[in-house]
Amino acid sequence: TGVRLGIAGTPGATANAEFTFGGNSSSISGITASLDARGLNEGSGHYAFGTTAFTGPQLYDLRNYIFVAAGASGGGTSITDLASIEYADNITASDAIIVLVNRGTIDDATGFSLSDGQELASFGNDRAFSLGGVPLNVTGTNIHHDESISDSAGAATLTSSGGGNVVTLGNGNTLLDFNVSGGSGSAIYGLGINGLTVQGVTASNVGSGLYLNGVTGTVSVDDLTVQTASQTGIVLVDSSATVDFTGNTKITSAANVGLFANNFDGIATFDDLDISGGGRGVAIWSGSSGTLTFAAASSITNTDDVAFNINGAVPNVTYNGTIDQANAANAVRIIGQTGGTATFGGKITASTGSANAIDLSANTGGTVKFTGGLDLTTTTGTGFDATGGGTITVAAAGTEQITTGTGRAINLDGITIGTGGMAFDSITTGVATATALNFNAVSGGQFLGGNVTVGGTAAGINGLAINASSSTFTITNLVTTNVAGTDVSLTNNTGSITILGGTITNSGAGDGVVVSGGSATVGVAANVSSSATAPGAAVKVDGTTGGSVTFSGTVTSTGTGDLFDVGSTLTPAGGAISFTGPTLSATGGGGALVSSLGGTATLNVTAPLSITNATGTGLSVTNVASTASASFGEVTVTTPGGTGIFIADNGTVTFGTTQVTLGAASTAGIEFLDINEHISFGTTTIDEVGANQTGID
Repeated sequence: TGVRLGIAGTPGATANAEFTFGGNSSSISGITASLDARGLNEGSGHYAFGTTAFTGPQLYDLRNYIFVAAGASGGGTSITDLASIEYADNITASDAIIVLVNRGTIDDATGFSLSDGQELASFGNDRAFSLGGVPLNVTGTNIHHDESISDSAGAATLTSSGGGNVVTLGNGNTLLDFNVSGGSGSAIYGLGINGLTVQGVTASNVGSGLYLNGVTGTVSVDDLTVQTASQTGIVLVDSSATVDFTGNTKITSAANVGLFANNFDGIATFDDLDISGGGRGVAIWSGSSGTLTFAAASSITNTDDVAFNINGAVPNVTYNGTIDQANAANAVRIIGQTGGTATFGGKITASTGSANAIDLSANTGGTVKFTGGLDLTTTTGTGFDATGGGTITVAAAGTEQITTGTGRAINLDGITIGTGGMAFDSITTGVATATALNFNAVSGGQFLGGNVTVGGTAAGINGLAINASSSTFTITNLVTTNVAGTDVSLTNNTGSITILGGTITNSGAGDGVVVSGGSATVGVAANVSSSATAPGAAVKVDGTTGGSVTFSGTVTSTGTGDLFDVGSTLTPAGGAISFTGPTLSATGGGGALVSSLGGTATLNVTAPLSITNATGTGLSVTNVASTASASFGEVTVTTPGGTGIFIADNGTVTFGTTQVTLGAASTAGIEFLDINEHISFGTTTIDEVGANQTGID
C-alpha cells in the first residue's frame, strides 16, 4: 500500500491532519492500493497530492449495493455476482441499495419489503450508479472521487406471482427507474410511512399503482406511469403528507379511478397528470380537506365514469388542465362539497349523451369556479346542472357554450352565483323535454346568457324560466320556436332580468312572455311574435309588487290569443308596466286585456296599439284602482266582433289618439260600465256606426 489514510470499517481510526505531498514528477504506487482512503472521515483534515501520479488501485468505502437478477444465486456484490431477490429481501440495513438487473422478470412470490431508508433501483432511463470514491478532502488531479457502473439492458421488471403487493415500503425509501408488472395488490404500497422518493417507475397490470395509506412527511414522485390497473392508479388515503408529483404522471385504463384521494388532508401538486380511459379520472372523497393543485399540462381524457369527481369532501382544488369527455358520463361531478374551493382553469370539452356534462349538487358552503372555457354537448342529459347550494362562477374566458338535444341546457336551483358571474357565449337546445333554461332561487352575481336558442319543448314545457331569483340575468339574443309551454316565464323575482334582442316566437296554446309577481326590473327588447290560440297570449303580466316590466320590441299576435293580458290572474300591486316598442299589433282574432291594476301599479303603453278583427272585445280596461293608472298612446281598433274599447270600474285611464272602426252588429265603439273616475281621450274617431250599433255607450 502506498498511502493509507484510515482503517476500513473503523471510523475512529481516521487520519486527521493537514497534509501536502508531491512535486511535478511525484508518484506513489502500491500493489494492494496506491491510495487507501477506507475509513477516512471527509471532515477530518485535508490531504493535497497535487499532480502526483498513482499507480495501483485507489480504495475507498463502497456504498452498500446488492445487485439482484432473476434466477441468480451469488452474493450481489456486482453485476457479475448477482444475488436472488429472496436474498435481498432479507437484508435490513438502512443503507442498502438493491439494484435490479435486467436478466429477465424478477419474481418475488411473497412481495418485496423494504426496510427503513433502503433504496430499490434499476438501470432504466440510462441510470448509472455511483460506486463511491475517495472523500473530497483528499485532493489532486489524479484522485478518483467517483466511479460509476451502468448496464445496457436497462430497466428490470419486478413482479409477485403470489399476489398481494409487489413492493411494500418502509420509512424514507427511494425507488428509481424500474418496472413493476403483475400482482393483484398494489405495485407500490406504503402504510403509515414517513417520506418517500419515487422516480421513473412504470407499473402495469397491477391492482393499484401507488397506494399511500396514512403517510406523513414529504413524498416526491417523478415520472410515474401506471398502465392497466384493475383498481386504481394512485391512492392517497388518510394522509397528511406533502406529495409532489413532478415530470409526467401518466395513468391509463385504471378500472376504478385514476387518482383517488380519500380523507386526504395533505398537500398534493402535479406538474403534469395525464389520465385516459378507465373508470373515474380524479375522485376526491370522504372528508378530504387537503390542497390539490394540477398544472396546465395535465389532462383527463374519455374516462368511462366521471372525469373529475368531488364527493363529500371539502378540499381546495385547482385543476388547470384540460378535460375531454366523450363518453356517457359527467365531465365534472361535485356532490356535498360543504367547504373549500374547486377551480377548473383549463378548457372542458364534453359530449356526454344522456349524462349531465357538469353536475353539481348539495354544495352549500363550497365554491366551484370554471375559468378556462366550457364546450358542453348532450343528447338527453343536462348541459350544466347545479342544484342545492354552493357558490358557482363561470368566467368569461375563452368560449363557453352549451348544445343539447332533448335535454336541458342549464338548470340552476338554489345556488349563488359568485362575484365573477356566470357567462356563456351561446346556449342551444333542440326540443327539450324539461324547461330548456331553468333558474330557481338563484342569488348572487350576474348571469350572462349570450346567444340563446330554444328549438322547442314538449307539451307544457317552458323555454326560459326564472323563478324566485335575485341575481341579475342578461340574455344578449334570445330565439325561441315551437315551445309548447311558455316561451319565457319570469315569476316572483327581485333582481334584474334583461333580454337585449332576438325573437320570441310563440305558438300553440301557451304564452309568449309571462311576468308574474315579484319586484324585479324586467326589460324585454326581443320581438314577441305569437300565433297562439286562446287562452294563450303574446304577453302576460300578473301580480307584480314593484320594480318595472318593459317591452321595447315589437309585439304581435296573429292567433286568437290576446296581444297582452295584464292582471287577469293576480292583480299587479306595484311596479311600472310599459310597452315602448315600435308597434303592438293583433290581427288574428285576439284582443288586448287589462283586467286589473292595484296599489301603485302603472301601465304605460306608448307603442302604437293596433287591433284588427278581434273575435270579441278589441281592448278591455277594467278594475284600475284609484291609486293606480293606465295610459295609452295611439290606439286603433278595427272591425272587432264585440265592443271596440271596453272601460269598466276604473280610476285613472288615459288615451291618446283613438280610432275605432265598428264591425259586428249590436256592438259599441267605446263602452263604459260601472264607475269610472278619470277617463280621458285625445282625438277620437269612431267609424262605420250602423243602425244597430252605438258609437259611445
